[in-house]
Amino acid sequence: MAKLEIEPCSEFSLLFFVLYALQFLLQWGLLYVGVQRAAGQTIHLGMLKQALTFNMFAKMLGTMLLMGVLLCVPTIPLFALGIYLVNVSQLSAHISAAVCFALVSGYVFFLAVKFYFVQTIAVTEQTNPWQAIKKSFQATRSNFWKLAGLSFINMWIMCCATLLLGIGLIWAIPYSYINNGIVYRRLVLKQAD
Repeated sequence: MAKLEIEPCSEFSLLFFVLYALQFLLQWGLLYVGVQRAAGQTIHLGMLKQALTFNMFAKMLGTMLLMGVLLCVPTIPLFALGIYLVNVSQLSAHISAAVCFALVSGYVFFLAVKFYFVQTIAVTEQTNPWQAIKKSFQATRSNFWKLAGLSFINMWIMCCATLLLGIGLIWAIPYSYINNGIVYRRLVLKQAD
């Protein structure tokens, strides 16, 4: 019987990393353009170049890493504990596992809403990653459930646009970036005044 050997595909890994980085650069540029459009400014292709600098890439990479650390540090031990408790054959362990998974889900939902403006703040303002996270937490303080509902509605709009053979994304993607810019201007910039 022949052995199946899997060789590492370093070329594909590098290509995947480069495409992933380009996708994030484009996303950050579109966030910047969406905020500018929400401010009533005329948008043009040159605006993307303003947001796509090495300094911006380094700042956004730091922001993404800090967000990942804040998300993973508490959730990984709780999730591992939940997996361990599922394998114990006692009812109380299964109930404890369900509580662990509920805590992880609640924490992830909480941070998803609290991180709503982090990338937008980091792209449009000259702040470091920690200041962007603090400012996003402050902006979402009294608007938590409204932003959670808005995120849910935006998610459904994107899902429906995707189900329409992707044609609806022509309108849904610009809508989501401009919507983010409008909400950012109303909540974050109004709070700064």
